[in-house]
Amino acid sequence: IQQALLQVLTPIFDPTFSASSYGYRPGRSAQQAVSAMKAHVTAGHRWVVDLDLKAFFDRVNHDLLMARIARRVRDKRVLRLIRGYLEAGMFQDGLAAPRRQGTPQGGPLSPLLAWMTWTRNWSAAVTASAATPTTCRYASRVSERVSALWLA
Repeated sequence: IQQALLQVLTPIFDPTFSASSYGYRPGRSAQQAVSAMKAHVTAGHRWVVDLDLKAFFDRVNHDLLMARIARRVRDKRVLRLIRGYLEAGMFQDGLAAPRRQGTPQGGPLSPLLAWMTWTRNWSAAVTASAATPTTCRYASRVSERVSALWLA
């Protein structure tokens, strides 16, 4: 079911993501992110800021994410299915616990939901910034790390 949702939602949301975002997106790879970084260095950019967003997937606000999805998806059945996926219980210290925030990790839909949240927050941060940074972002499932590189 998650894969079906991913196939329907990707063409709706992926075009709204930054061209400088590479992780877990169709037609993009870590190798392309490295090539982009090399191009930035060749262009004379020398400063790098590496951000590690601790527990990023664990802190996604369900209501804000669902509002963002609902702006582009009108089918209430699809919205209920996504909400149910977000609120599915989890095991914590060996006990079943409800999920009040965060996205479940490890499923095919998880990276797309994370990029939906990250893109909105990142755009707000860049807009508020005095400088317009050159960026290259890659999300790594292995370390649960979202890296954003600002080059000056």
